[in-house]
Amino acid sequence: MTKVQDSGSERAKSGHLTPISKPAIDVHDGVPLLDSGVNFVGEQVSYPKGKARIKSMLATMAPGQKTGWHKHGV
Repeated sequence: MTKVQDSGSERAKSGHLTPISKPAIDVHDGVPLLDSGVNFVGEQVSYPKGKARIKSMLATMAPGQKTGWHKHGV
């Protein structure tokens, strides 16, 4: 996946995004909070196809730091 940066410009808003060389934050520095396939009452989460996996992570950012333009696959 190509990482892109949204400068907030009209060009970025129109869908023409500028590739960047590295993400603004390194998600590997985050603190894992959850990595599970069950919900809060212990029931298995299921999808129509494939195995369900729920992941959550806490990432600390410096004041003014941005995540950069990115998306989360489903």
